[in-house]
Amino acid sequence: MVLNTNLMIGLVEHTTNRLVGCCRALTDFTFRATIYDVMVRRPLQGTGLGKRVLDAIRHHPKLQNVSLIYLACEPQLFSLYERWGFASYEGRARWMIKAQKAES
Repeated sequence: MVLNTNLMIGLVEHTTNRLVGCCRALTDFTFRATIYDVMVRRPLQGTGLGKRVLDAIRHHPKLQNVSLIYLACEPQLFSLYERWGFASYEGRARWMIKAQKAES
């Protein structure tokens, strides 16, 4: 998953050298980007780390010319991400999925 990610932002706690937050995007760097997996360790949620990783990926120089940025998230998080200008997408296209193998 990580090896084939186009852009990934991580936050590391200096005292323990542990990853405490991350966000990744798949993109062609021109037309579209899709942000996946905005994650923060549970004990640190609500401390602003999610905002930091999302801001970092949204403002990354390589994404500044992308026309549309999609965000994959659960519906209960829509109101959270609306703060960053994301809106529920109900356009002409709808996503489809085909399971290739069971996820681990």
